[in-house]
Amino acid sequence: MLKPEIPANESDRLVALNRYKVLDTLPEQEYDDLTQLAADICGTPISLISLVDQDRQWFKSRVGLDATETPRDISFCGHAIADGEILNIPDATQDVRFADNPLVLQDPNIRFYLGVPLITPDLYPLGTLCVIDRQPRTLTPKQIQQLQALSRLAIGQLELRLSDEDHVKRTANLKARVEREQLISAIANKTAALLPLPEILETSVQKLRSLLGCDRLLIWQFQSDESGLVIAESVGADWRVTLNEAIEEANFRESVALRHADSLAIAKENIMTAGYPDVYLHWLKAYQVKSNLVVPLLVTGRLWGFLDGHQCINYREWQNTDLVLMDEITVQIAIAIQQAEAMAERHRCEVELRDSEERFASLATAAPVGIFRTDIEGRCIYVNERWLQVSGLTMSEALDFGWIDGIHPSDRELVFTEWNTSVAENRPFSLEYRFQNKAGQTTWGYGQAVAERNQFGEIVGYVGTITDISDRKQAEASLQQLNQELEAKVEERTQALWQVNSLHQAILDGADYALISTDLNGVIQTFNKAAERMLGYSASELIGQFTPEIIHDPQEVIHRAAIVSLELGQHIPVGFEVFAAKARLGMASEDEWTYICKDGSRFPVLLSATALKDVNQQIIGFLGIAQDISDRKLSEEKLRKSDIHLKTAQRIGKLGSWEFDPYNEEIIWSDEVFRIFGRDPAMGTPSFDELQEQIHPDDRAHHLQVVQTAIANIQPFDLGFRFFRRDGLVGYIQSRGEPIVNATGQLTQLIGTILDISDRKQAEAELQNLSDRLALAAKSSAMGIWDWDVVHNILTWDDRMYELYGITPNKFSSAYEAWSNSLHPDDRQAGELAIQQALTGEKDFAPEFRVLLPDGTIRFIQAYAIVQRNEQGEPLHMIGANFDISDRKQAEVTIQQTAAQLEASNRELEAFAYSVSHDLRSPLRAIDGFSNALIEDYGDRFDDEAKDYFDRIRRNIRRMGTLIDDLLRLSRVSRSEMHYSTVNLSALVQEQLEELQAINPERQVKLAIAPNIVVSADRTLMQVVISNLVQNAWKFTSHHDSALIEFGVLQQEDRLTYFIRDDGAGFNMTFANMLFGVFQRLHNTNEFPGTGIGLATVQRAIHRHGGRVWAEGAVEQGSTIYFTVPNTSIKKGA
Repeated sequence: MLKPEIPANESDRLVALNRYKVLDTLPEQEYDDLTQLAADICGTPISLISLVDQDRQWFKSRVGLDATETPRDISFCGHAIADGEILNIPDATQDVRFADNPLVLQDPNIRFYLGVPLITPDLYPLGTLCVIDRQPRTLTPKQIQQLQALSRLAIGQLELRLSDEDHVKRTANLKARVEREQLISAIANKTAALLPLPEILETSVQKLRSLLGCDRLLIWQFQSDESGLVIAESVGADWRVTLNEAIEEANFRESVALRHADSLAIAKENIMTAGYPDVYLHWLKAYQVKSNLVVPLLVTGRLWGFLDGHQCINYREWQNTDLVLMDEITVQIAIAIQQAEAMAERHRCEVELRDSEERFASLATAAPVGIFRTDIEGRCIYVNERWLQVSGLTMSEALDFGWIDGIHPSDRELVFTEWNTSVAENRPFSLEYRFQNKAGQTTWGYGQAVAERNQFGEIVGYVGTITDISDRKQAEASLQQLNQELEAKVEERTQALWQVNSLHQAILDGADYALISTDLNGVIQTFNKAAERMLGYSASELIGQFTPEIIHDPQEVIHRAAIVSLELGQHIPVGFEVFAAKARLGMASEDEWTYICKDGSRFPVLLSATALKDVNQQIIGFLGIAQDISDRKLSEEKLRKSDIHLKTAQRIGKLGSWEFDPYNEEIIWSDEVFRIFGRDPAMGTPSFDELQEQIHPDDRAHHLQVVQTAIANIQPFDLGFRFFRRDGLVGYIQSRGEPIVNATGQLTQLIGTILDISDRKQAEAELQNLSDRLALAAKSSAMGIWDWDVVHNILTWDDRMYELYGITPNKFSSAYEAWSNSLHPDDRQAGELAIQQALTGEKDFAPEFRVLLPDGTIRFIQAYAIVQRNEQGEPLHMIGANFDISDRKQAEVTIQQTAAQLEASNRELEAFAYSVSHDLRSPLRAIDGFSNALIEDYGDRFDDEAKDYFDRIRRNIRRMGTLIDDLLRLSRVSRSEMHYSTVNLSALVQEQLEELQAINPERQVKLAIAPNIVVSADRTLMQVVISNLVQNAWKFTSHHDSALIEFGVLQQEDRLTYFIRDDGAGFNMTFANMLFGVFQRLHNTNEFPGTGIGLATVQRAIHRHGGRVWAEGAVEQGSTIYFTVPNTSIKKGA
């Protein structure tokens, strides 16, 4: 991945970016419109306005992307601003610069990128307007041109932001500069006019405090004993006066001088942390000072005193403009002080005139105003540098009468006239005029001059100043334009006010509102015609005599006093103040009250109270405006009741109402619609898109099409659709809508209803399901359906009924007698009796009977029917079904015959089993007896091999006997009669294990038997099952030092499964299917004795109960035998 290069002018570029103050601002519609338009033009899913900061790219606007910024070193836009040209990447995976970029390999998976640099008017690239796709693509030249146009619009938006901010700043700076220049000019003028120093200082502190907006401004002067004295002060009305106060500290001047060794101002937001001398800090605290700004007053290089600004009401962070202003004014004050001292020195000692002249020249050089001197004829003999700057002349050009060339040609005659007039009248020269330099640039100046006299009082020349007032003139021009516009508006407003005043009285007299004004104490001053009509009083009865309390209910006034006191957090006394309290505070006051008429009748009003003020905004009284709302209250009550009735009706009928504005897609729902959709009203009504999301996906498109068609064609609609409730269930809705049009036939809105038909749909579905099931049942069971109208004796059959009775519809009279005549003569009386018993309610109709078919054959029928009755219990209809049970009847005969045969076979089998048992046991007993006799009589003659043969003979005899017993048990299991009862399996397991433990007390076997597991089964067979399974578990764990045998039950799906588990020898699951076969063994008899019939016996017993049995196990990990016994439930505990 290639990181973007850093432009050579990066620091300047970042300055250009930051001046717009746009980074990390909130989204703005103007920029979002541009990105959306870019995406639409190019057909891309992503469009961005990206601004490249020092180490990130931040998105001012974004479409199709959640991220707000990405690192600069992986950004595409970083490359675009480095080149300063359009960056077009058709497929990023094929570009070596970007193929392994994380933005390509990961989200957002950039493939296509085109970025147009955002270039400022001073040619700095700030970022790009870019479009991005996740698929490779190419834009047309026209699309690229349109993106370039959009990038210029984006820069235009940034420039508008800068222009607005600059305009505000320039206006504020201009105002401050004008005020500053005016103050400087005023001080300079007073200084030039040689006014007394106290007057200059007083003017300075008054105007400077106004400009700074501080609480106190004063001038300290250091005395000869180094103490400090306040010689001039401007202070707010709320603060102590310090004028002529002193700090009697011998080294006070020295302490201040050390802090201002560099002659700079010191601004302190908190005097307590400023490090001031204790005496000065104590003095400041005594005069409530929190923050101060101190500027030294240097006169001819010495610390004369200092200018001290105080903030008392709160702490203040002094601004740089405050420091600049203080510095500039300090210079003017220093000039005034210096001039005062110079003049004092001149009067005190004329002999030091030369020194004074030099000081004057020095002062003139440093002064911010132009200073000039002429002889009595007007020849220039001196100008300072500032004068030359204002006039645009050099020193040599200005001397003699050359200064005239610096004056604007159009103003020269004006200057000469005023100069000559002031000389002739022996008064100071004062005039505003223009200078024009050689380049034609004009500067406005304010010229002042006074006569300079010798010791004899003779005029020897003139001295004066020029102040640059160009900024002030520009400001005055702007102010003059504003004044002209204001005068025009004032004239227009005056005319409007005249018209308003002429209509005022007519409005008061013709108003439907009661207008009652009072003085500050609440005494009524005006009482209009509407008030007289409403209340029955004449104005003369109340004006100047009563307060509005006369027309109010006292209890209501007491109640409202408590409410207003609570609202305002202060005690409001009962009386007129209840009406005036909020108005005094400038708060809106509009409440419902009860007015009491002169005749004692009452009516409700909506009363608003406001304060009346004079031109100085001082409250002089109060005005109450009351509207009779009796009709409104009556309408509101009717509307409230109607609303309650409507909501109740909607709730009962599950019918809600809605309104839809097709232009802004705003939806209004009634409470019932919220309930139907399961939406909390606190969440507000959903948007149309949100509503679409709640509609079932299969119905959304149709719903949208129907609504759009209704809007386009201004037509009603009736639509049913499915929707998702808040709980995720699907509901059904019937929505009806009607268009509402205005007088011109233009659609204004759609209104309609929502009916919850979920219950109906569910009932329809259940009914359809029931109908389908009934039809299927009738078809699958070959059932015939009939309906008999008892009142009119009309019998209706379906096709199957005709088939069952062997007749055709055209031969059926559709009457009760047609059916009864079809019955077998031997069954007719019983069939008709069953009908009569059903009609009287004595017995349900469910007889079996025979019908005689036309061809003479007989068919057996099972009939069922129900009787439908009226409110009096009288039978109206019988609805029934007929089943052909001929096959069942034939099967019953067959079963009876088979049962008899089976009974005979069982008796024969039992006799055979007994015979086999007796016949097989006889030779076995003989063999066993003779072999035993041989051993006893001749045992000492047999060798070991012979004795082993005899042992084998006897073992096999015993094994054969056991095998015969097991076979007999197996045969009995298969043919024994079953008797169901409650069997406690847990007890059977426990009994069997206790017997085995008693036989083998040395065995270490741990038992885990679930208690009180009860089934409904044949007890004898279940004893066979438990005995075999427990003995197997005991046998196959006998080779282990310790063992675990467990009995329990599992809930599997909808059935209970019982199990006996051990941790013994186990078996290979490959041979699991062999376990339950007769004579099948997975272990030889040398390991574990047995015949291989036990599990076969278990399986046969379980199968006879309708259950199943199976096994799971692993070699040397034990085995588990599972079995089920249907139609039983588990019982544990107790």
